[in-house]
Amino acid sequence: MTNLIIPPYYQAFVNLLEGKNALEGLKADYQAWSFAQEVAHDQGQKAYAPGKWTLNELLAHIIDSERVFAYRAMCFARGEKQDLPGFEQDDYVAQSGANARQFSDMWQEFNQVREASISLFSSFSEEARMRSGHANGLEISVEVIGRVMAGHAMHHRGFIKNKYLI
Repeated sequence: MTNLIIPPYYQAFVNLLEGKNALEGLKADYQAWSFAQEVAHDQGQKAYAPGKWTLNELLAHIIDSERVFAYRAMCFARGEKQDLPGFEQDDYVAQSGANARQFSDMWQEFNQVREASISLFSSFSEEARMRSGHANGLEISVEVIGRVMAGHAMHHRGFIKNKYLI
């Protein structure tokens, strides 16, 4: 694929995929989350440092981000021309109610959202994956949105393993 439009802010997430396309990245990242089914219920309210999100809040952030990116991908794949809004992650997390939930419920929701994302990207033709649009003032292609989704989750999965579950 050529002509991928990658805003500089997202380059680090895309780089984590080591050359995989969006669908390959989403599937590979999904498989790498198998450790999460072993997380104890009481670990969900744990933050690794004062002022940091709890594990539940971090998972809520990953879920919210994936939903926003999937919406953007669908819109641009369908030819949307309007600039889509950004979202403020800290405000979304603060309103998520994540700490009132069990980690296992959050984990189930992540699985459902990721499976929906994989289905969505499986449905796109190559032509649709190459379409682009504007979100949060940045131009980005559908294919890159999928790579960002996978890379973003990979980035935070590393934090979970190295900061929360030690």
